[in-house]
Amino acid sequence: MEEKNKIPVENEEILASTVETESVSDNVETVQPSETAEVAAAGEAVATDLSDSEKKPGPFAGMKEQKGLKAKIRFFFDVLEKYPDVRQMVMFFLFSILCGAGQLITQFLLQYTLVYVPALGPGSGFKWFVFTGETKAEFIGFMAGAVVGQTMTYILNRKKTFRSTNNIAVSVTLYIIMAVAITIFQTLIPGWVTTPCFEAYRNANAGADPNGFVSLLITLTGTFAGGMTALVLSFIGNKFVVMRDWTGDRIKKMKAKIEKLEASNGDVAVIEKSKAKLAVLEEKDAIAKEKAQLHNEKLEQEEAEKAKRKAAKKLEKQK
Repeated sequence: MEEKNKIPVENEEILASTVETESVSDNVETVQPSETAEVAAAGEAVATDLSDSEKKPGPFAGMKEQKGLKAKIRFFFDVLEKYPDVRQMVMFFLFSILCGAGQLITQFLLQYTLVYVPALGPGSGFKWFVFTGETKAEFIGFMAGAVVGQTMTYILNRKKTFRSTNNIAVSVTLYIIMAVAITIFQTLIPGWVTTPCFEAYRNANAGADPNGFVSLLITLTGTFAGGMTALVLSFIGNKFVVMRDWTGDRIKKMKAKIEKLEASNGDVAVIEKSKAKLAVLEEKDAIAKEKAQLHNEKLEQEEAEKAKRKAAKKLEKQK
């Protein structure tokens, strides 16, 4: 009797375990489709993001639609306005080429004109500091060209590249110091590059001097190294020292100082004195920026009037 009674109990346990297994399998079956749907949705979202990124036009996408070279150039610089640091580098490089050309033209014009003056021509070689030359005319031409080139560089970069509104007296003083230092450095660098190259060539060729092509290549390499070094140093010096808004920096520091004093319940007299200094700085800064803005507007107006006159002349010629 006891064995007969045990059989139903065992059957009940088997049935219960079967029911539990079926319920678990049902849960698994119900979970798996939801997980698959989530993965599919995530995949679709990634695909959508990728397609959106592929369809997103670049900053110069509208360049082809511009008609004419002038329109393309204008569009190019309009795009650069959105990236101030890149715009400054591009403008500085272009102005460096322009001013470098002006410097070379001035240098060679004077050099090959003054060479006919007996006191400045052949046989009047000179050596001063790091500067050497076969004639004094060469030195005069070099210095005059440097002055013209550096003056053009300062004016164009101040107004167009960095749009600086800082104190012009301080700015010019810093620029002169920087220009002199870079000119000396630029004069020394080619020698630092070419001298080891010439010595290495002689050592490899039993003391023979390099031929015309090799000598020219070494000389151009030294000149290129000096020019590129001067370009990089000049950009860094102009951006972070010469054209820097020193008054704006002082205003920021003064504001931070006042906020710190007020937060720490500092001396009221010191706070008021700092606020008075801040007001003076802000007034000077506002006046300087207003003058710079008026000057820029005047230049833009003059350029617009020149463009109108040119357009009117073209119309007259066509008639």
